[in-house]
Amino acid sequence: MGDYLQESSFINGIYKTLFEHNPDACYAFNTEGKFIIINDAACQLTGYSKEELLQLSFPTLLNEDRVEKGQLKFQELLNGKRDSFEISIVKKSGENIDLHITTLPLYIDERIIGVTGIAQDITHKNIVQLELAISRNQLKNIFESIEVCFCSSLPSSKANSFILPVCEKIYGYSEKEFEKNPSLWMEVIHPEDLKTIHEINHQLVEGKSIQREYRIIDVQGVVKWVLSSIIPVINHFGETIRYDGVIIDISHHRELEEKLRFMAYHDTLTKLPNRRKFFTLLGDSIQEAIETNKKLAVLFIDLDHFKLINDTLGHRIGDELLQIIAKRIINCLGKNDIVSRQSGDEFTVLLKDIQNSTELENVAKKLHHIITMPVHLMNNDYTLTASIGISVFPEHSEFPEDLLKDAEHAMYLAKSNGKNAYLFYQSGMSENLTRTMELAQSLLRALRLNEFSLNYQPIINSKANNIVGLEALLRWKHSKIGFISPVEFIPIAENLGIIIPIGEWILRTACTHGKQLHANGYDNMYISVNVSAKQFEEKNFVPKLINILNETNFNSHYLKIEITESTVMKDLEDLATKLRQLEDLGIDVLLDDFGTGYSSLSYLRKLPISTLKIDRSFIQDIHIDADQEAIIRTIVTMAKSLRIGVIAEGVELENQMSFLQDIDCFDIQGFLYSKPIPFETLNELLQNWNVPS
Repeated sequence: MGDYLQESSFINGIYKTLFEHNPDACYAFNTEGKFIIINDAACQLTGYSKEELLQLSFPTLLNEDRVEKGQLKFQELLNGKRDSFEISIVKKSGENIDLHITTLPLYIDERIIGVTGIAQDITHKNIVQLELAISRNQLKNIFESIEVCFCSSLPSSKANSFILPVCEKIYGYSEKEFEKNPSLWMEVIHPEDLKTIHEINHQLVEGKSIQREYRIIDVQGVVKWVLSSIIPVINHFGETIRYDGVIIDISHHRELEEKLRFMAYHDTLTKLPNRRKFFTLLGDSIQEAIETNKKLAVLFIDLDHFKLINDTLGHRIGDELLQIIAKRIINCLGKNDIVSRQSGDEFTVLLKDIQNSTELENVAKKLHHIITMPVHLMNNDYTLTASIGISVFPEHSEFPEDLLKDAEHAMYLAKSNGKNAYLFYQSGMSENLTRTMELAQSLLRALRLNEFSLNYQPIINSKANNIVGLEALLRWKHSKIGFISPVEFIPIAENLGIIIPIGEWILRTACTHGKQLHANGYDNMYISVNVSAKQFEEKNFVPKLINILNETNFNSHYLKIEITESTVMKDLEDLATKLRQLEDLGIDVLLDDFGTGYSSLSYLRKLPISTLKIDRSFIQDIHIDADQEAIIRTIVTMAKSLRIGVIAEGVELENQMSFLQDIDCFDIQGFLYSKPIPFETLNELLQNWNVPS
């Protein structure tokens, strides 16, 4: 009996320890699901007292949507199953809590009389886990969206632990493949970059952070640029416990950098080196030539009249032509020679290791030939010409800027000598171009400084010995240099484009002078004004002329416009429209320097040209060259048949005038009668010649 009591006391102690004093909720149900025993922890968990719980069955504590599932579990337990699961219940306060249940059937004499179990409150744990999961997903989304590969490794390990799908996207290898082959992350580094990587890795061992850009070769064999930043993680003992790093694919950025670098030093149209790049290459080549005692040459190429191509055919055709010419130049040269597009229609060529001038001249001839070969575009053939200037190292200069400038100066002189040629640089060329530049700058100020004036040369009817008209001729008196020949400054003004405002000044001044002459009684005398091709080509040339006539109140019937044959040949349709507009205004148009250009009868028949002016080059050969005399006769005869007037320019001798009178050419202009004189002295000439009507 004593042993029994001792055993009973022992079992009771175990019961109290495992059940009543258990910090987790302990319970037992009968086969109907009603609580038959509970501990204090169960009361604290549910908020019910023991008395209240003993009156309840477990479904009472479940949410409605969980009752059916709970009853199924209960039946499984009554059938002898043991189980652990999670379930939510409703406390007496109405609060929902999450429980982890460990439960098993309750046996007495091998008969199931109910269910017993232990319940743990895991509500807080679930909340924390949920928050962690949300945070983890947010971080994952962020990291994946910025496409950054995170990696980590131990100092004792050569392997990197890649933790994001982005890593696989960059390398093409999975995390498992990197784990299987710890050296793989080094094997994928581009062979040319391995040395640099090994050189800077020792900084990590010293506890320093490193950042490096290098190339990798991914699983597909594609070369990529990556930026790697590695930070050593050090514990409180100063020991490196691991290395954390990020790897970013910067291939796109490197491509952009390369494109920007290319654009900075290359021409976007032809992909050739630009002026800046050429200058650098020229400097390097000169240094190399000095060290190897070799010669080199610079060729400066300018396409003649290329602006006309752009203006008439459009920039698209112009660009295609430039690309074709660039390819031709490249194909014409050696592999070590350099071709550059300087700007617009200008190219430069650097020839290395030139043996002699004959070799250089042959290259220049070859370039000139291939440039002038017809280009077939849009079912048409276009022929370009080029002016080429050549300078040689070390004969002309040992400095890149001077060598390039000398070649450019030679090119400009080739262009001014008639274009479509090549020319070697010679001393003195720079001085000529320096004067040209000075005149160009002065021309830009000449109008503002009132340095221009008009002289007038009489046009005489030799039969009646009367002055019938006056040609207005531009003169420029530079404030420092003095008078400058129009032959020198007019081409500069045309190249600068300021011939248009100068031409408007000439028209306005000539009309003002004409008005004064008519006021003085010479009201049958016309004024003839030369108009440049650029000015005549302006769309609003005629409206501007009408405004000038209105401003000066000059009778348009006494104004004559002189144009050259080159103007006629540019755009016949536009020319015809403007000539008819001038004809409607009562303004006659004279064709100047006739015989020196195209001299086509077809446009003389079609266009309202009132008078031909025979160029002075023909007149000077009268009684010297019979062929020239025959040409003059033909021009006069042709003009008569077309009912067009004729004026002979440059008549200086009596025998020249006699010849002209014999072929019925009576309107004459030249030094035989008068040189061009200032407007201020014109009145005296007219008084001594003509009596005012």
